[in-house]
Amino acid sequence: MKLYILISAFLMLSFSKENKNSNDYDSQLTQIVYEFKTNIMDKNKCEDLKRKAYYLSDEIQKTIDDDQNSEYEEKKLVQLKKEVKAVEEFIGTVGNSGNNMFVKMDLIYLANSRINSSIATVVKDKFCAEIITISLNGYVATLASNDSSNNYTVSYKWKLSNATNTGNGTMGLPSKSIRHIYDNRSNPASKRITIISVSCKSL
Repeated sequence: MKLYILISAFLMLSFSKENKNSNDYDSQLTQIVYEFKTNIMDKNKCEDLKRKAYYLSDEIQKTIDDDQNSEYEEKKLVQLKKEVKAVEEFIGTVGNSGNNMFVKMDLIYLANSRINSSIATVVKDKFCAEIITISLNGYVATLASNDSSNNYTVSYKWKLSNATNTGNGTMGLPSKSIRHIYDNRSNPASKRITIISVSCKSL
């Protein structure tokens, strides 16, 4: 009987450890991305998915800290954690879900290798910051992009295309980063805005 209990405990531990490898974490990230793409118009759902990505990153880090990983497995885990954090930042900034203020462009491109959104530059060389759109399943986010080596405080004004609705704001925009200006979640038909002005002050 004792031998049976010991064997059962060993199998349970082995199964538990097997469930905590890079392939399983990759599957969880794939599911988060799928749900984000499917529910991008639901801000509450996106906020929940951002939290799931945060917890997944934390869980991966705990597995990285486990000395039992092979060198190959650890490299996979480290890379996977970077992708999870990138997806978390993408959901927060591009998806306007959570308290993300800005995100580095290299993380956007890393996350987009899984998300496959459409990234387009709509205003270039006109203002001190470029204006880009990131589109996914009917959702369109307009963002300011700072590709320079300077950190800026950016002030901007915009209006909805073919409408009288306007908006403005002032925000910090560090070097090589983007920050959210507008999205069409509350008004799905209004996918595009016209940028009236952008001014930058170096920090």
